[in-house]
Amino acid sequence: MTLPTPTFVSTTRLTQAEFNLWLDSPWARDWVGKIELIDGRAVCEPPAGYDHSDVAGEIFGRMRTFVRRRRLGRVFESSCGIELPSGDTVQPDVSYISNERFAAKGESTKAFLRAVPELVVEVSSPSTARRDRTKKKQIYERNGVLEYWIVDRRRRQVLVFVRRGEGFDDACVYGMGETVASTVLDGFELPVAEIFVEQ
Repeated sequence: MTLPTPTFVSTTRLTQAEFNLWLDSPWARDWVGKIELIDGRAVCEPPAGYDHSDVAGEIFGRMRTFVRRRRLGRVFESSCGIELPSGDTVQPDVSYISNERFAAKGESTKAFLRAVPELVVEVSSPSTARRDRTKKKQIYERNGVLEYWIVDRRRRQVLVFVRRGEGFDDACVYGMGETVASTVLDGFELPVAEIFVEQ
């Protein structure tokens, strides 16, 4: 049985400016893993396992190659911190930002990117699955993300939420033997079986 890994969530609420200052504290500097600001609280996750990294890397590599060849924008992996207009600071496993949105990015502190990605991918772990489907989905929806993928490693599925008007439609679920086709990146397709090829 796989047990969820421990997650630290601050009890104190922080603004993005306060969060940036806190990141310079000895505790935050010594943390090994992901640190995000979600609904005003610092959320610290332990390092992801190799299988998580393998899945995220497969998606990142293919998406980045597709975007670069067509000169559509930028694709980032999870070490890129993104400051969103809502006051949240996130580190998606994979994110795509078009040339237009990247050119309009705001000035930011701590070298975080201040922009809203068109497409975001989160690879769920036992400790993040619930937050990816609730808080993270709400945050991405609120900030104007156009397409949101949740990669469920346990079920070997990809849930795709597409913006229609003010919010996301219900998820389209793609399983093994099916192919995910992006609505944001026209022509970008990824067979689900190839995401989990080494699993």
